[in-house]
Amino acid sequence: MAGDDAEGGQGGSMKIEYSIKAEPRSFSLWTTPGARAVDLSDYDRFVIYAKGSVSSFTLVVKDRSSDPEGKTPKGIADCIVRGVTPQWQRFEPAFKDFKSRQPGTAIEWTALNHVGVALIHPYNPPTGTLQVDNLRALPAE
Repeated sequence: MAGDDAEGGQGGSMKIEYSIKAEPRSFSLWTTPGARAVDLSDYDRFVIYAKGSVSSFTLVVKDRSSDPEGKTPKGIADCIVRGVTPQWQRFEPAFKDFKSRQPGTAIEWTALNHVGVALIHPYNPPTGTLQVDNLRALPAE
């Protein structure tokens, strides 16, 4: 946990310095507990703050239909967040921008049980830093 907070609050933020040399280059930085599914049907986007030496990261969501071991792409979707700089930036990826890993399927936003921040090859270099803070969902306007 890093000391500085994106919005100047009392909390901290998650910072990682990573070096991934083997394929597949993927590292999940931050995940929500998957014990209970959460209904996000009244929401339409996430908010997350980020800064670092990488220019992008990936938000990964899983719904209750996903395989706990991750052996199939069912129930998993990704959204690449671009534009990360060394200064804190606010990003608002819309749920509609998430692409399902299994073509022809949609994520069940009424039964989401995992949100993760990941560094995935080839979008990210094999080494770098990323700091994230204040991941939350915002209601539809």
